[in-house]
Amino acid sequence: MADPSAIVMAVLQGVPGLTGGVYDGQVPDTIPTTGQGKYVKPYAVLWAGTGDDIPTERDLTRLSAADVLDWRPQVTVVGANAAVCRDASRAVLVALRNQYVGGGWLIPDADHNRQLSPIPDNTVTPVRMFMPLRFRLVTTQ
Repeated sequence: MADPSAIVMAVLQGVPGLTGGVYDGQVPDTIPTTGQGKYVKPYAVLWAGTGDDIPTERDLTRLSAADVLDWRPQVTVVGANAAVCRDASRAVLVALRNQYVGGGWLIPDADHNRQLSPIPDNTVTPVRMFMPLRFRLVTTQ
């Protein structure tokens, strides 16, 4: 199976409006800003591991199946204010919802996708709002 992180990163890089970039697990110390550094440009960060096998999907040997994956990445979308953050989050949801990834479909994780509004981050300068979006992929290929 192709690396699901690479597929999601490629999709995110094509999302219109993420003018601050797309990052894989780490945001650089300096990020794109507007207004002489007062506002961050919208960006997204993919937080993804390698996924887990699904014990109930094992065959009679009880060995871990190499073709079954339960993968739950998170994409944190960031904007200068709540409205920008919401707009960028909607664009990411549209791009990733039902995206075919390596033998399965990426869907919002109904168990953990309950963040209703952007969260302020006052620990960094410039101040920004962020919204974590959690997804789930279950594949058998």
